[in-house]
Amino acid sequence: MNEENLDYDSGEIELPKNGDMPIKQGGFHLYAKSDWRARAWGFKKAADILTNHFQKTLYGGDLVVYPIVYLYRHHLELSLKNIIIRSNNLLDKPIPLEFDHSLNKLWNYCQLILPQIGIPTDIPEAKPFENCLKQLDQVDSQANAFRYPVTKKGQPTLTTLDSVDIDNLRIVIARMSFFIEITSDILAEKLGDTWGI
Repeated sequence: MNEENLDYDSGEIELPKNGDMPIKQGGFHLYAKSDWRARAWGFKKAADILTNHFQKTLYGGDLVVYPIVYLYRHHLELSLKNIIIRSNNLLDKPIPLEFDHSLNKLWNYCQLILPQIGIPTDIPEAKPFENCLKQLDQVDSQANAFRYPVTKKGQPTLTTLDSVDIDNLRIVIARMSFFIEITSDILAEKLGDTWGI
């Protein structure tokens, strides 16, 4: 792909043409359409790419911070949902999941289900992970604050936050993701697969 065509500051942007199709076959393969884990890691990868680009160029960071935080948060949300859904496959009586966006609620489900299948959640590493989820939930409990400037009721979002240290965010999310990956790997072993798909 020619990045010059994507430079919106160059003044050489074309208007839509007859025959343009935003979604066109023949590009990257959607090999894991029903896989929560693949989508979760795709969001993290996209956030990592944006973060790395921003750190190298320092251009547009005040705008790109919104999608970066959202992408990392969505990675965590999908990862937790993946763990819950897959763990339920090992229970005689699956616990119904209410598809909520709250990271706290999703972690509560994990803490309810995982011990039932032999994966402890009362380990020392779980507490810092839980504290990070709580902080993210305090800022954005329903995954809207970094997507929209106002709530559905018209109230402003992000009223208690003035800035985000993107490098710190990347490091902390990487640690949280590693915790999730270990849990997912143990779960995959219990399910008898190696990729968690």
